[in-house]
Amino acid sequence: MLAMITIHVTVLYWNDKTAHFLWDSLQWAVPVFLFCSAYLFFSRPFDFTFSSIKKYFVKRMARLFIPYYVFLGVYTIFTYFFDKQKFNLSYFVGNFFAYKSLDLNWLVLIFFELIFIFPLIALFKRKSKFVYYLFCLASLASSIYFIFVRPQQYRFIMWLPWSLIIFFTVYFIENQKKIKKLFFTGLLFMIIFAACYLLEIKLGHPLNHFSNKYPPNLYHLSYGIFSIIILYFLSFSNLLKPVQSILNFFSINSYEIFFIHNLVIFLFNWLHIKYGNWLVFFTIVIGLSVVLQIMLNKIRRYYFVKK
Repeated sequence: MLAMITIHVTVLYWNDKTAHFLWDSLQWAVPVFLFCSAYLFFSRPFDFTFSSIKKYFVKRMARLFIPYYVFLGVYTIFTYFFDKQKFNLSYFVGNFFAYKSLDLNWLVLIFFELIFIFPLIALFKRKSKFVYYLFCLASLASSIYFIFVRPQQYRFIMWLPWSLIIFFTVYFIENQKKIKKLFFTGLLFMIIFAACYLLEIKLGHPLNHFSNKYPPNLYHLSYGIFSIIILYFLSFSNLLKPVQSILNFFSINSYEIFFIHNLVIFLFNWLHIKYGNWLVFFTIVIGLSVVLQIMLNKIRRYYFVKK
């Protein structure tokens, strides 16, 4: 989440070399986001009964769409006052179904698509290893294909290459305690990334990750996978202990903070408020997002206690 906020702030400071470097190098944020979601799902067995499947879909839909539609309601009100050209039915419908309009709603759509993909992969792994590995191979093949072909309409096919992160997560869970195996897996994906890097140069394609993740190709996905392994090893060190409580806060509230910090950035842009230093703006966005999230948590606790 912190990486995502940094990306969304630094993109506004394109000419700053440090900001530009952070904007590109922190693009592992979405692969890590998907990895964490898949890790929580696949770490425990999924019960394929009608009641459990119903409970799963209701819970996932609520957790995914309630925060998004609350955000969308606030955003729509803001557009009426600050950006009236976007205050129209077509723009609203595109946002409501997350198939166009706001750039950020692609993330909502991929999580919606993965609501169905997660149990499917779990079912294939349990019932048919052939179909499971065929699906994995198709995901890998699509990620290679999208190095060469970059479709404009990607939102309804992006689940296929993104599924490579899901298959990696299953592999990771099975080998989580095999440190050497994970190390060499990370090394393998670093080599794959380097090979894709050279291929991209040969093809004359942009090397930034933004140009390679809509839909994601193997260049971006391999970078994300070896970054996940690096972050996993980093979690064993003492470097993160002093800020563990901060990380826990952003982890627990990550999805809501995703929308809150975007609203803060939108509001600053609409008001034409921009700070010369990206780090100052980053600090302000982080600070306001945390304050608003704490207020939201207190309101929610008060409501449920009273109820």
